[in-house]
Amino acid sequence: MSRPYIVGLGGTPRPGSSTQLAISFALESARQRGADTLLLSGSDLDLPAYAPGAQQSGSKAQLVLAELRRADGIILGTPGYHGGISGLVKNALDYTEELRDDRRPYLEGRAVGCIVTAAGDQGAVTTLIALRSVFMRCVAGRPPWGRRSSRPRRCSIRPANVCRRKPKRS
Repeated sequence: MSRPYIVGLGGTPRPGSSTQLAISFALESARQRGADTLLLSGSDLDLPAYAPGAQQSGSKAQLVLAELRRADGIILGTPGYHGGISGLVKNALDYTEELRDDRRPYLEGRAVGCIVTAAGDQGAVTTLIALRSVFMRCVAGRPPWGRRSSRPRRCSIRPANVCRRKPKRS
């Protein structure tokens, strides 16, 4: 039996962002359970704006699509920007349109998990709903599992993904 292949996709252009850390934590957990993993974040997702039918041969977009095709599962993470998905992540998701004619079209047949980091509960929940809605269109209507963190600057990622403020040390 082969090992599952899990792709983490998301984050922000800033290296070490709270979203990237949360995805990395989830991938490490999958790795500890025997999965092969890959993180596509930041500059990996700095793609040209998606244009249907435009040839992206040899580009970073082709790398992203190749890894998504190969994936058994996907962990998608986005910061909540004004209650919505970041443009970086949404643009990468738009490229899944190029998977429409595949044997497994779009993200069908893959396990999908969503992670959202935001500065407050309302933004985090609204963004998670938006992210799940996008994925429902990509996985034939099956809602993905999701988690959110509403205090990304003040939390450490824990197995149960429960974030609490850490006391400041003098």
